[in-house]
Amino acid sequence: MQVLDTETKRLFEMTLESTDIPKWDDFLAFLNKRCLYLENLPSAGTKGKQNFKDSPRHKSFILHTDANVDKKKVPLRVLADSGSQVSLLRSSTADFLNLRKLKIDLSVSSLGGSNVNIKSKIKGVISNGSGSHKSVVDFHVVPKITNMIPVNSFDISHIVFPSIVHLADPTFNISNSIDALLSADIFFDILKDGKYKLDNGNLILQITEFGYIISGNTSRISSGSLHCGLITKDFETLNDNLKSSWEVEEIVPTKFVSDELKKCDEHFFETMTRDTNGRFCVEMPMKDNDIELGQSKSTAIRRLKLLERRFVREPHIKDKYVEFLQEYEDLDHMQRVKEEESGLHYYIPHHAVIHPESKTTKLRVVFDASCKSSNGNSLNDILLKGGTIQPDLFDILLRFRKYVVAFSSDIKKMFRQIKGQEHQQDFLRILWRPSPEEDIVSYRLKTVTYGTKPAPYLATRCLPQLAHEGKNKYSLATPVIQNNTYMDDILSGADDITTAKEMQRQLIGLMKEGCFQLYKWSANSEE
Repeated sequence: MQVLDTETKRLFEMTLESTDIPKWDDFLAFLNKRCLYLENLPSAGTKGKQNFKDSPRHKSFILHTDANVDKKKVPLRVLADSGSQVSLLRSSTADFLNLRKLKIDLSVSSLGGSNVNIKSKIKGVISNGSGSHKSVVDFHVVPKITNMIPVNSFDISHIVFPSIVHLADPTFNISNSIDALLSADIFFDILKDGKYKLDNGNLILQITEFGYIISGNTSRISSGSLHCGLITKDFETLNDNLKSSWEVEEIVPTKFVSDELKKCDEHFFETMTRDTNGRFCVEMPMKDNDIELGQSKSTAIRRLKLLERRFVREPHIKDKYVEFLQEYEDLDHMQRVKEEESGLHYYIPHHAVIHPESKTTKLRVVFDASCKSSNGNSLNDILLKGGTIQPDLFDILLRFRKYVVAFSSDIKKMFRQIKGQEHQQDFLRILWRPSPEEDIVSYRLKTVTYGTKPAPYLATRCLPQLAHEGKNKYSLATPVIQNNTYMDDILSGADDITTAKEMQRQLIGLMKEGCFQLYKWSANSEE
């Protein structure tokens, strides 16, 4: 025994079933098995080839298995993981096995959502030492599966193993690399009935086709790091972060203007008018190709009846809905259509959107101009969208932060302060009745309608036009409208209270000339 190395001596002592002097035949049998294992270990210089996510309750165990290569068995150190959806093989091990690699393109996600792209896989056969169990496994090849497991070697001399226990990995306590990882389907396939608890319940032995595997925790292990599944370096994320850093430092090029936006601008200036009160009247930009609209009234009727069934379940919504559309009619934002009126038209279904956190409008009626007519085309299919003409919100917020006196305000019902041209209003018909006992009535919407594709463009396009036309009279308000307005929100300020007050006065005056009303004022100064 004195000539044996420390590890072999320790492993032999683990096989002893009693304190009696071991028999010579038992000792020779152990040495034969030990030599066979050591002879089959791959040398360092020898050359021989879905998703992985950690489940919150997944388990992993280390075992030794054999891979059949050229009718020879090669031992591998394998991690069996119940939380993995794919089996993995270390690339250096794949090269040693010298199996044909199949090209694939698979993105594998791991802990924290990091991704690694897998470019190859191999098909291999794993078996236990006796050959009584074999499994054909598709291994996905990765540069590294995990760090050394366990993180640090630890002493197990205090643990008494039952005599019938044959460990799948007798060196489970020795820190070493992992050759392969078996997925959940293989993991549960190799499990057998039978387990033991050792070390006051801290360790669990589970019987498998490869022998007993061990898992658990021991207070005797002290380490500053822990292993948890597959951790890979996500170079794509690193590249994205570096790219973002460069973009922050980059000089912003001239803003790209699309052909569609140019076309919509030309159409806006050709068709935009203002009535005697100064209110803008605009026309929805349409595509050049002759897209016809089919019949849409029957769908609008069906959607209205569905809405009425919702009102039965939620009567509080009905009350607000009726109030909303009654205000629409009272403000002359929609008008009844006479039965004898015909011509081209489109009926828009509508529904309720609830904003319980809103202090002003908790319910809004939204119009579905993307609803298909009988021939498969919707109103939005024949309209151009336009584009964004206001500054980026990020730029507005940066400027807003630098003002000594900062203030904000909203444009009240901005879309509905802009009229639609009369000849297009029949494309904005809706059906409505306050109660199922009443007849269904056709209405036409008379203002820019949210739910139509160009509505945001048309509304925001009117603001810089208003500023341009009033620049001589309202010199302080004009740059605010042009540079510090995002949709219907104004975020601006000045370096002193006097200038801020004059700016507010001019904004109110300029907006009033376009029939817009500013409200919900707030500022960082009580004056």
